[in-house]
Amino acid sequence: MTDQHADSSSRDHTSSTPGTSAERRLLARVDDQRRELELKDRMLTGNLLQMERVTGKLRQILAAMSSAVLMIELDGHLSEANPRALQLLGIESELPVLASRALPEALLSILDEVVGEGRHVAVEEVLLECGGRLATLRVDCRLVRDDAGHPVGVLQIIDDRTELMQMEHRLEQSRTLVALGEMAASVAHELRNPLGGIGGFAALLREQLEAGSDAARYVDKIIEGVEGLNKVATNLLAYTRPVEPRMQPTDLRGLLREVMAFVQIEVEQGRFPVELALELGSQPLEMKADQELIRQCFLNLLKNAVQAMDGQAGHVGIEARGLGDESGMAEITVWDTGPGIDPALHAKIFNPFFTTRAKGTGLGLAIVRKNIELHGGSIVIQSAPGAGCRFVVRLPLADRPTGEERA
Repeated sequence: MTDQHADSSSRDHTSSTPGTSAERRLLARVDDQRRELELKDRMLTGNLLQMERVTGKLRQILAAMSSAVLMIELDGHLSEANPRALQLLGIESELPVLASRALPEALLSILDEVVGEGRHVAVEEVLLECGGRLATLRVDCRLVRDDAGHPVGVLQIIDDRTELMQMEHRLEQSRTLVALGEMAASVAHELRNPLGGIGGFAALLREQLEAGSDAARYVDKIIEGVEGLNKVATNLLAYTRPVEPRMQPTDLRGLLREVMAFVQIEVEQGRFPVELALELGSQPLEMKADQELIRQCFLNLLKNAVQAMDGQAGHVGIEARGLGDESGMAEITVWDTGPGIDPALHAKIFNPFFTTRAKGTGLGLAIVRKNIELHGGSIVIQSAPGAGCRFVVRLPLADRPTGEERA
């Protein structure tokens, strides 16, 4: 029995050894796979973190871009739009959204052209209503492809070129006006001497003629014409000659009262059926200005407003106020209830020699703008046929003293 028991014990030990070896191999394999999975998990986590960092940087770059950037999927959904695109195009829907619902027709037509013809399209000037203004946009549109070259969507990049176009227009206009001014100054200088002679001889001739005769009336017309030409020549020289403003502390409200009082006398003497209004508010409007130049600007604007009434009954006025913001500007509006001016003429109204009046020289408003800009200000016109006219002037106010300076 002892031998049998020993044999049985030996058999049990021998049979358990292979099972233990297999179990160890299985455990080792499980450990290897676990370590491999942990390694892959760490790699995947690292890749995801890297992708998040790259995505974050891309979003920061897109958010900082001045261009509007749009991504449209091939199924027609607008999937991505940077903040500039949302602002420029007024997109309020949550993305993704159908491009046909979010984008204007002008951009959709370019999108269709790119998808339909599979090519890059760039349009230099697209006129679009953006935020209540007519904007000039440059649109660059192209297909986006995957690594295999298959199209996956359309990228649209939009640049607002409105201000650039306006600056280019003003620069070109400035160059033209400089050349025109140089020529005009030369012509005016050459005209003044012979005009003086003609006017002098005409005055001598007038003294020798019988008052009320046809000859006297003809000479009077000559003298009137000479005076008109002299006025044009004088205005030409005033517009073209360099002016160095003599700045001094100025009470703008007091200056406007003086201008209104002077025009009031002319209105009463000329029996114009016009009522004058002056609204200056209670806020002090102190600035540094060449008082003569600023006085002449508002006198010219106010006289123009009275003349624009063309003998009809109506109202002419001046309103002045501080804007109350960080700009530190005063806004002065000269207005009338006259026939108004066609908006198509607004861009030309301040050009030299442009006038809407039969006897106008076209230099008054050009000189006004020049003198306003010499003071660091601006002037714009707001008008429409039948709706009167408003000339809005902005001028910088003087820096307000601090409490210590006042003390």
